[in-house]
Formats: sequence, C-alpha cells, structure tokens
Amino acid sequence: MEDKGGLKFKQEIQQMMFVSGEMAEPSIEVLKVMEEIVRDQVVEMLAIANGLASRRASRFITNNDIIFQFRHDALKVSRIRSFLAWKDFRKNAKDEDKDAAGDPTISDNEDDIANKVKKEIQPLPWDIGSFYNQTVPADLKEEEEEMDRANFYRLQREDERTKNMTKDEYITWSEYRQASFTRRKVKRFREWAGIGVITECKDNEDVMDILGFLICDMVHGITEEALRVKEQNNILMNGMDNGDLGSRKLGKNDVRGLFDRTTEERIAFQPKHIRQALVNLQGKARKGRAIFSGARAQQKMPLQLVSVLQT
Repeated sequence: MEDKGGLKFKQEIQQMMFVSGEMAEPSIEVLKVMEEIVRDQVVEMLAIANGLASRRASRFITNNDIIFQFRHDALKVSRIRSFLAWKDFRKNAKDEDKDAAGDPTISDNEDDIANKVKKEIQPLPWDIGSFYNQTVPADLKEEEEEMDRANFYRLQREDERTKNMTKDEYITWSEYRQASFTRRKVKRFREWAGIGVITECKDNEDVMDILGFLICDMVHGITEEALRVKEQNNILMNGMDNGDLGSRKLGKNDVRGLFDRTTEERIAFQPKHIRQALVNLQGKARKGRAIFSGARAQQKMPLQLVSVLQT
C-alpha cells in the first residue's frame, strides 16, 4: 500500500534503518531519498540482467543474471549462494521432518545440517569447474573464512547495539530484523521495481528473493555509512576532537538502552547524510581504478551498485 508521501516501502525502510543503528524516527524526506536510491539500484540490476538474458535470446532473466553482476565480489556471491541454499533447505524441511519422525537414524546434528546446506549450493556457470565434465569438490575453505570474518564483525556491531536493551526493546529489534521488500509483498514489489516492464522472470526462479536480500544489504550499508557521516558532521559542528566521536561521556551509574539517547544522538538523519553516504560508498569503489583516459575530460560514471560497494 502506497504511503501518503508516495512511498511504497516506508515501514520496511524504517525498520531496516532502525536495525542498522538509526534510533531516531527518520523524516519522510529521508525515507523518500532512501527509497529512490534503492529503486535506482534495483532498476539498474534488472536492466543489466535483461541485457544478459537477451544475449542468450531469452525473454526471462534467471538467478545467475543477477548473481553474475557481483562475480568480482566473492564474499557477496558466497552469501547469496548460501542464502539460496538455506532457503531450499527450509523449504524441504517439512518433508524431512516427516521422514525423521519415522526414522530414528536421521540426525539433527548442526554439523550434519550445515553439510547438507553446503551440498545444496549450486555451481555457477562461469566458474572454472563448470567447464569440465567431471565435478571436482569445491574448496570453500577460503570463502568460509571470509564469511566467518564478515559475520563476526556483523555480530559484533549487533551486540554493541543490543547489549543495553531491555527485553521489550530487544523483541522490537528482533522483529524489525525480519523486514523485507519482497516477503508477502510480491505484487507490490513487482510493480515498484518494474518487473514485467523492464524485464520478466519466471515464478520458479529466486530472483525476487535475491533482490530482497540485496536490498536489505543496501539499506543497512547506506544507513551505517550515513551514521558515520552524521557523526563526523557533529564533530565538526561542535569543534570536538576526532577521538571523542561526538557523544557524551557516561557516568558510573548511567545505563543506556535502545531508547535512552542524548538529544544530540537522537537527531534524525537528514537527506544530505544519505546522499553523502552514497557518494562515499561509490568513491571507495573507484579509488583502485586505473586512469585510461589521460588528460581527456572526465566521462560520466555509470551507476554503481551499492550492494557491491559496501563490502
């Protein structure tokens, strides 16, 4: 349902920003900027995917047309593949539970479940291993180590945000973690993203779920960067030292929960914080690029995918 401000996913964006650390209620202008950025990203992904499908003389895009756009980001690809494997595992869980009820030999050991999920991870057509008839077991150790490090830092940030929460606050935070653009909103999302206009996908593909997964990453990444931008602005405005981080020092008896913030900390984002966060994320992706144009005038840069830039 569309909001009065023209927003299709106001509640979902608010919840995702909240989980990422934005405790103050964002304004309609901020939510509108965020939704516009995310929609631009989704439209760009779908347009590229449609081009890839056209090269195969196909009218429908597939999961791989989306994943291929992140082929240079091994961690992102691994997370998407793991996400899809777990999705398939949960989908078949009911049937497995029925079998387990009549077969006591079936194990519910966590390691066994993890191994089953690994086996569900499908090879990608551009991987070297797919060029040969015989399938060689993939060595996922390096990718798993990268994912473990990324998960560790993510859990560390979440622990920092939630360690002083009350029970009710933590329940709210946990519920907001389930926010999604695609879950139970398929028709609304298809219209919003232009699926059926920009491109088409079959119902048996996981394109919608992959996009929902990437959108969640986008909003979290932009929000976290915008928090840093706002924090830096506060430091400059208050003339404080860089090490102070723009927040007051707590007393011995001070306990700070989710909603117990100073006035300064509860100042909501402004649209400029979101836009600057996007610029920062795009700048990080361009630093390592070689300059081939010499002294020629700088060409207009294509739209960068935030979900790639933030990792």
